[in-house]
Amino acid sequence: MTADRAASGFRGATAANHRLPAIDALERGIANVRANSELLIVQLVSSVIIAASILVPVMLLLSRMGLPFSVLASNDPEAIRAAVEGMSFDPASLVRLFGVGLVSALAVGTLLFVFYCFMQGGTLAVLSAGDAQAPPARRLPLEVYRTFSWRAYFGWCGRFGWRLFWLLNLYLVVISLLLVVLALLLALAAGALGDGNFVAACAVACGLSVPFLFLFLVLWIGVQLSSAVLVVEDAGVGRAFRHGLALTGRRFGGLMLLVILLIVASLAVSLVFTLLGFGLELGMSGPSFARSAVAGGLAVLQFLASTVLSLVFVGALVALARGESRAAARSVSA
Repeated sequence: MTADRAASGFRGATAANHRLPAIDALERGIANVRANSELLIVQLVSSVIIAASILVPVMLLLSRMGLPFSVLASNDPEAIRAAVEGMSFDPASLVRLFGVGLVSALAVGTLLFVFYCFMQGGTLAVLSAGDAQAPPARRLPLEVYRTFSWRAYFGWCGRFGWRLFWLLNLYLVVISLLLVVLALLLALAAGALGDGNFVAACAVACGLSVPFLFLFLVLWIGVQLSSAVLVVEDAGVGRAFRHGLALTGRRFGGLMLLVILLIVASLAVSLVFTLLGFGLELGMSGPSFARSAVAGGLAVLQFLASTVLSLVFVGALVALARGESRAAARSVSA
């Protein structure tokens, strides 16, 4: 990058003591994802591996029970009904199959979770490195965010994968404890009201659920932001957990704005592809194979769009976390 372009990138820098606004964080996240577009390939490949690792064992289990994949993919209801009626429901065989399936699901699920954490750790690290080398300014050229290399990516996977694994497990423990507390409160309320007060029981259940739903929302945002803090600050699990929750409380308004924008964009993508699929279904009169191919192509494009939205959201959280670190460092130095 030339000196003139570097100088132009620094124009419009925010004031030194200002926190990074959520919209500016979103702008930086979009630019970061565009500059490191290989992350889209990473996300697509990892998603395909995870989906295949889940679907293939299920298909094999159904096939062992007499319901092959060719029948499930069929458009003939009679063939599906005949295959279901012909399935083997021997109790001993079912218990054995489901027992083996449960053990396999736990083992495969754990491995997939570890795999996801490693891939996500590398993704967060690439976005963090890109945001770190871009100065705190607006409308920067994409080149200043460019940091991706496959060697660095896999190195960052190994560096942050296990930390992210234990951080997510910590959040799962907290969420599980909250679910246990909610279940106990609902059970106590149901016991106190008795069987004859259905309306009152529903009102109490709704009243108890609302604050817990809010807590779950805060924790969901917190786990996303703590994951970004873990990589941005190169922090340990405990520090990332505490700092992520504290930052969620301080910037809750801006974070909710990002979440709402993500939801709106996701709904817009779903609506557009649903209308496209409906229109093509009505307009195409060819063989069913052609219609299935078009539907599959639309599903792939929709998945691509959803993946881009998720990456942009993660990039915005990384920018927000780094903006808070920069503001804290400036306040200390001042």
